[in-house]
Amino acid sequence: MANTAIYYPYINPPADTWTVRSVLYWDRIESIIPHGVVLSHSTQALVDEGLLTPVNWMSVAEVGYEVADDFVSYCYVRRSPRTNAPLTSRFS
Repeated sequence: MANTAIYYPYINPPADTWTVRSVLYWDRIESIIPHGVVLSHSTQALVDEGLLTPVNWMSVAEVGYEVADDFVSYCYVRRSPRTNAPLTSRFS
C-alpha cells in the first residue's frame, strides 16, 4: 500500500492528463465508491483494466450505517448556540 494513491473527494477521476500521469506514477489508485453507484465510462474502463480499485468505506472503516445514524441523531438534539433552535439538516 506504500505506492497507492486515493482519488478523493469525487468518485470518478477526470478523463484527462491527471489520471494518465497518476496511473503511470502510482502502483495503484483507489477511489471511495459506495455500493450501487454507476461509474462513468472512463472510470469503469480503469476498473476493468485493474488501474483503479474501488474501495467501500464501510469495509475499510469496519463500521456500519449506525455511525451515520448516531451522528444525525446527535445533530438533531443539538441546539444552535445563537438561536437555541434545534439544528436541522439541509439534506432532510
